Amino acid sequence: DSSAPYFVSAKKGKRSVQDPTKYGNQLLMIYSVPVYAENKTVCGVLAGVVDGKQLTDIVDGLVVGNGNHPFIINRNSGVVVADVKFDNVERGANVVKNTVGKMKDLLVDATAGNRNADEVSFPGMGDMFMAYCPVGSDSAWAVVCYAPQKDFIGGLGVIMRVTIIAVLISVAVALCVGLLVTIKSLKPLKVVDNAIQEIASGN
Repeated sequence: DSSAPYFVSAKKGKRSVQDPTKYGNQLLMIYSVPVYAENKTVCGVLAGVVDGKQLTDIVDGLVVGNGNHPFIINRNSGVVVADVKFDNVERGANVVKNTVGKMKDLLVDATAGNRNADEVSFPGMGDMFMAYCPVGSDSAWAVVCYAPQKDFIGGLGVIMRVTIIAVLISVAVALCVGLLVTIKSLKPLKVVDNAIQEIASGN
């Protein structure tokens, strides 16, 4: 298929990774590299065909927060190339076109090849952290991940509660020790006070 993007790219001397594409009933990815002759000109193309779900299996094994997974998009088209919701890959869902607000701004930034992280709110999902970066130097992909802030800040809440309890216990212990020291220190003064009272009363 000499008109296919993977072939054309490799013939120009560039490595290529094709997004998962339907070939009959199968969703496949094609990796291609140029083959050079002795005179250093491209004389052919070496292509490897991989199951289109293989990339999704990789992101499925990556867990962020409490059960969230990253997804991969094509930076040129905004189309999902790997997602645990595999039907997004099969139907070529375009997350950049189908998203609004701040999340869309961040996805547009991701398609520009930038690396960043920021806070974003999703209707019905609350406050989230979102991060993204390009994948390698030979692909036009970006990996994107978001997870609820509570997945990360929840641990800080536990630390804060433990710290407050520890401080309260420390203050209570310090007050008890201070009270005991004060009582013990005042005992000799009580003896002197009793002696002065006896002298003053003529005894």
